[in-house]
Amino acid sequence: MMKNIILMVLLAVVLSCHKEVEFPEADFEVPTGTIKAGVPATFRNTSRNASAYEWDFGDTSTIVTSSDVEVTHNFKIGGDFTVRLIAKSGGGSHGISRPVKVEKPDRPLPKAIFELDPATECAAPCTVSITNSSIHSTSFTWFFGDNTPVETREVKLSRTFNDPGSYAITLIAKANGLPNDTLTKTLRVTAPQSVQPTAEFDISGDDCTHNCDVTFTNKSTSGITYLWNFGDGGLSTDLSPKHNYKRAGAYNVILVTKNGSLTSMKKKTVQIYAKCKFTKQTRQHQISGNYEALYSYDANDFPLRSTEIENEVSGAPVSRIVNDYTYADGFLTVRNYSLSVRNNSQVVVEISSGRFTHKYNNDGLLSSTEILRTTVKDRNNPAGGSTISRSALQYEYHSNYNVSKVTVDGTVYNYSETGLLTSINPSSENPSELYTLKHQNFTKTYRVTRYIIANNRISEIEFTDNAKQKLEYDNEGQLIRKTFRDPALAFETNCVEEWRYDNQKNINLLSRVFLGHPSYLAPEGVILHNITSYTKAIYRAGSMDEMQVNEATAFTQYNSEGFPTKSNLFSGDNTYFYECNR
Repeated sequence: MMKNIILMVLLAVVLSCHKEVEFPEADFEVPTGTIKAGVPATFRNTSRNASAYEWDFGDTSTIVTSSDVEVTHNFKIGGDFTVRLIAKSGGGSHGISRPVKVEKPDRPLPKAIFELDPATECAAPCTVSITNSSIHSTSFTWFFGDNTPVETREVKLSRTFNDPGSYAITLIAKANGLPNDTLTKTLRVTAPQSVQPTAEFDISGDDCTHNCDVTFTNKSTSGITYLWNFGDGGLSTDLSPKHNYKRAGAYNVILVTKNGSLTSMKKKTVQIYAKCKFTKQTRQHQISGNYEALYSYDANDFPLRSTEIENEVSGAPVSRIVNDYTYADGFLTVRNYSLSVRNNSQVVVEISSGRFTHKYNNDGLLSSTEILRTTVKDRNNPAGGSTISRSALQYEYHSNYNVSKVTVDGTVYNYSETGLLTSINPSSENPSELYTLKHQNFTKTYRVTRYIIANNRISEIEFTDNAKQKLEYDNEGQLIRKTFRDPALAFETNCVEEWRYDNQKNINLLSRVFLGHPSYLAPEGVILHNITSYTKAIYRAGSMDEMQVNEATAFTQYNSEGFPTKSNLFSGDNTYFYECNR
């Protein structure tokens, strides 16, 4: 009994949810009177219970989808046609057909006709010939795969398509007072057919002194893209570029030309001579004593060795640094350095060595740098041990040969195709991403957790413990201030570093480490660059402030030829000497 009651309840629920489905009924009215080709004819949709409609006018036109009550159609020729309307809804579809008689037009309608050669496909760069054989037309509008109209009555046309893809070529044929006729054909442009290119070029304007322009004339055959590596870090993708060499040396210029997957490379040497070669640097310092650095070069003005010796006032050597350079194909491949430090008894107490290795890809671009350092803290105390550190840098490039990514010990710097910094992803393995705060006997170390980029520069660095460092720049993009704060400390911190510049806004060009051809040229004759650095550390506990200030001003003075003669870089009063042959 209970089972029957349950069945009756379920049946009542099903019946109560049932709703009658209304099926569509297609119907339409044909225009009254005479229908003539070339004159718009209006059909009225009188269908019921439908939400979508499809019109087929029985001629060569496409199906028309429209929910409008009135639909206008233009028959291009006379004759008997069957017009069909299909009405659709959720309940199904229904169609109805009606015959229509169309009289011939009073005068012939425009007819768009054209041929392509090649007809459907060719490899980039593809030049297609177009023949317009339209009839009964007085004017024409063309579209060649874009939205730009081209008005022309030319019978013979041609267009070149450089990039692979499908291009819709459309012709609209027109005649005054008559409906237009449109014809579209699709041309498929395939990837360029690979032909073995041959790289070749001529050089003019070389064998000059530094800061001169050298012109390269491309003589390659079957090449599509070109990459020039001028041997000094400069690149170009121009056909026949001009390049300015600011430094003396023998530069291996590499031209890489490509056609599809096929590549050809040509290498030639450009000789740039130095008027004066930097040979010696001396410094007098009241604490560290006398300093002297000597530099030697090969016949092509490549640096071979730099030797730096620092003496006490008495003349006894305290430290000695030697850098040796190795080149291959005009590129710096290895720099070996060694450092030895002596105590007051002239016993070597510390020695360090390092090796910088540079590798390049097939396009002559720097692909990786590995830095290996070994330091023995105390040679006379083996228990003191030694430290070994290794650092690796990797470089990747966009298709236009601009750097796309630089990886430094796991930290990734990303760049746009135009060379702008877009993001930095920090790494827990990178020791350079540590920040140490010292105050009296208090020391705390932080690690970078995030870089914030604004205007293609680092605007803020976030550290562990919610500490932050803000970087500020002037209107010319020069870094002027760093401010560090840690809200987790018991005392308030406001650690500030500031820089002020002279009107040149130019950090001096000198460097103690040569990573290639050294440049000692100032951009403009006699210049005195002043850079003042302020380091401020402000600690606040209650109402008491403690401020530590360190101020240093750096300058470099240049002679009339643009060579630095004096500076206070690296502490002390530095004087620079040259060997001038011309």
